[in-house]
Amino acid sequence: MATGAEAFRILTGGLTLPGPYRFRSLTLKALERRIDGVFEPEGHSGPVYIVEFQGQFAQTAWYNLMAKVSLYGEAHLEQDVRGILVFLNAALDPRHPSGTSDLAGGLF
Repeated sequence: MATGAEAFRILTGGLTLPGPYRFRSLTLKALERRIDGVFEPEGHSGPVYIVEFQGQFAQTAWYNLMAKVSLYGEAHLEQDVRGILVFLNAALDPRHPSGTSDLAGGLF
């Protein structure tokens, strides 16, 4: 899969990035949690997007994403950090826990 702006548009159902981004895998040492992918702005102050792919049912999928967004944000206080949870099948979505919002089909 391409990892540029087109991949982001596909993953988010049509959202576009406000400039160039780099996409990479990242390990957070605090709890040794691996983030599936990160869209990080290159040369501008746009938001960072944490991307997680969910291929099997997990009741904690949304909490897992929120933990990773929080850990990344804690390490990068100057950044606006957002999360995208991609379910390989809609039936895998355990639904949003209270306190989260569905701004763009998986983006909170």
